[in-house]
Order: sequence, then C-alpha cells, then structure tokens
Amino acid sequence: MLKLFKRLLYSTRFSWVVLYFFYLQNISSTSKVQHPYKQESAWWVGKAETIGKGEGNLSVNISKLDSDTSKFARWGDNYAYHIGDLSAVSLPGHESKYIQRKYQSWAEALFQTYPAEEPTLKQPVYFFAKAWRSLEVGPWIEFGATRLTFLKYQLIGLASAAFGEVLLNREGKNRD
Repeated sequence: MLKLFKRLLYSTRFSWVVLYFFYLQNISSTSKVQHPYKQESAWWVGKAETIGKGEGNLSVNISKLDSDTSKFARWGDNYAYHIGDLSAVSLPGHESKYIQRKYQSWAEALFQTYPAEEPTLKQPVYFFAKAWRSLEVGPWIEFGATRLTFLKYQLIGLASAAFGEVLLNREGKNRD
C-alpha cells in the first residue's frame, strides 16, 4: 500500500493531495455515542498536501514515507502529528507540554481508558484515504473543480450536519 501511495504522489508532478477520514461502522446500542446513523459515521476529516511551505517543494509530511514514520502524511508518530500527539495523551510517560486538548477528545472518543500501557478501543475504527487531484469535483458540482482545502471544509460541514455529536474536527464544524 505504501508503494502504491508513493507512486501516485511522485508520478503526477505534485498534482495529487490526500484526503483522509477515520470513521466508525456499526455503532452498537451500548455505545456512549448515540445518533440515528447506525452504519458509518465520520469522526475526523483531514488532508495532507504534496506541496510544502517553500516554493513548490515536496512537503516534509510525505517526502520520506518509506523511511521516516515521524510525519507520515500527517499521521506520524512524532509530536505535532496525529499518532504522536494521540500517543502523548493515551500512553503514560509523556511530558504534560505534549498533551493537547484536541487529542484528549480523540482519546476520550476512541479508548475505554487512557492513559494506559495498552489502550483498548471502544469499538473498531476505520481509516480511508483518497488521492485527490485539484481537477476533481467535490460534493457540490456547482463549484466545479475543487481544491483540497475547500473540499476538506465542505466535507467537514457535511459531516458536522450528519454526525455533529461524534465529529472530532473543531475547525469548520457547525456550531449549535
């Protein structure tokens, strides 16, 4: 899978970006999370772009996917990346300066107890990623070709309307 992901990124002259979700399926009636959607519910919508902050350079988030797990398309195991920051909250032994409120929300939603040596998921969690080209059309066809940042906020808005009580995104989420 990693080879395919890299081939897509490197073969298209940086015209691809990655949209990703993590989500739940088949929410049980005993779950703390109660809502009318029993099939799937989005918990997080995010993105990783191929272009970095410099002039047309490859983003450090994806530049060494085969040898460096610290960034790994925003899911890296270093601090300031999803797995690293979630680990700081859910595993013991991390300095308090690395514990962020956002990832405390993630840990609360995902794990039975935390911090723990071996956190146990409350229920299975799934991950979906799609390579996205800026020429593709998002959920509102009236807008035509949709750049990734705009697409991300469209999808957060949709997920917020459908799954607002479980969606963990804060930025772009509907406010009640």
